[in-house]
Amino acid sequence: MLKKRGFEHYGVQLERPKGYNMKKKDIAKKRQNKRREIVGEFGLGKLKYGINKIRMKYAETSKAYMRLIAISMNIY
Repeated sequence: MLKKRGFEHYGVQLERPKGYNMKKKDIAKKRQNKRREIVGEFGLGKLKYGINKIRMKYAETSKAYMRLIAISMNIY
């Protein structure tokens, strides 16, 4: 409809993309779920353990403190 009138659409495609199938959709969904799991662990670390509030005198001390938190969260 837009092409007939001489307009070009640069936004998101409105219809289903060509070559779209359920297998690609399932793969994308699994990747997104894995990402959510990892981001959720960091969110938990910030909320429960205060990773974002670490203020040590030396950078090495801060890194060691974050490693101990990661070990206690069972992600390291």
